[in-house]
Amino acid sequence: MIIVLPNISEKFRRELKRLNALLVINIIVGAIGMGMSISYGILKVLAIKLPITVDSVALLPLVALGVAGFAVSIRWLISTVETFSEVQEINDEYDAAAKGRDGDSTTSLIVKSMSYYRAKLPSIRRMAWVSRIAGICFISLAIYGLAASLLGFGEANLMLAAASFILNLTIGAVALYVPHSFFNLSTSWGFRLKEGAGAEASLKKVLEGQA
Repeated sequence: MIIVLPNISEKFRRELKRLNALLVINIIVGAIGMGMSISYGILKVLAIKLPITVDSVALLPLVALGVAGFAVSIRWLISTVETFSEVQEINDEYDAAAKGRDGDSTTSLIVKSMSYYRAKLPSIRRMAWVSRIAGICFISLAIYGLAASLLGFGEANLMLAAASFILNLTIGAVALYVPHSFFNLSTSWGFRLKEGAGAEASLKKVLEGQA
């Protein structure tokens, strides 16, 4: 019988929450990117006047840029949603095992997740970078918005400006923190797997089955 230690199980729960948060951030970024691309492309299309002039032709590459941005955003959004669905399945299995206090099932899920992370590592790393970039953008937007309001270039309502600053700063901080905390947890799986008796043998079986 394989026994999973309580502290390992709790760390596994926290890691799943971090991964879910990382995926949600990327879904939000994908949706924002898609919306901005559509708005940008439509504005450029509306700026094209008939009959076609040189200025109108110069707008075509910008329209193409909007279309390309939309294509990349929707592809990223679909890919992230698919990954989110897969992780939700692991979440559901873990909840069922935790409620049943089934140590064997929980350890098997840890092994399954380890194998899943290894297979998805390139995608997860890209999501982490997207999250970090989004965090920097939100924090920059928060600082810019507050500074513009204080200097009289932006929103005159300081209460609204302060609320916007707090919201953007919070989102930015979370977007920077989540990938950092997730990788801090996930990189210690090798040590945690050794703490569960028989987990390494189970991991080899899973990996051999995928080969």
